[in-house]
Amino acid sequence: MIWGMTSIVAVACAAAWVIFIFNHYGGFQLSVKSNEVSYSTSWLMLIINALRTSPAFILVYFCLAQYTKERVLQEEYAFKSAVSMTITAYAAMINAEQEKTQLLMSTVQGVYIPPAFGKQSRPFSLRAKHLTESGKSAVEVLKEVKEIVSNITKP
Repeated sequence: MIWGMTSIVAVACAAAWVIFIFNHYGGFQLSVKSNEVSYSTSWLMLIINALRTSPAFILVYFCLAQYTKERVLQEEYAFKSAVSMTITAYAAMINAEQEKTQLLMSTVQGVYIPPAFGKQSRPFSLRAKHLTESGKSAVEVLKEVKEIVSNITKP
């Protein structure tokens, strides 16, 4: 619950910080000339402002990551609680004593295994198979885009 509230506060603070930085230090300038509205951008100022606001986004990412970990732990413990409540009912349905003991032992062992903190996830892999599949899909997309462009440019 703490990380959920912290995440909300962090998002609000990050939004306020971004608005403050871009209003106080500029980056975009609005000019109105004879019914024409134009924006002029100082790219250097825009990059500097983006760097100034990056700690706020890092804070938001950290809070959301902690909130996600907390939710995963709550869900895992809720599942283990539900399993532990149904162990005796399932054991009563089995007539053979050896199977009943085996079911109870394996289920209790599964319930008492601590949750896995920070499960390993690999969003990008450097294996050759993964890279070739990605390359093939990119080539297919480029071919489709080329066909669409050539169809549009033909009279």
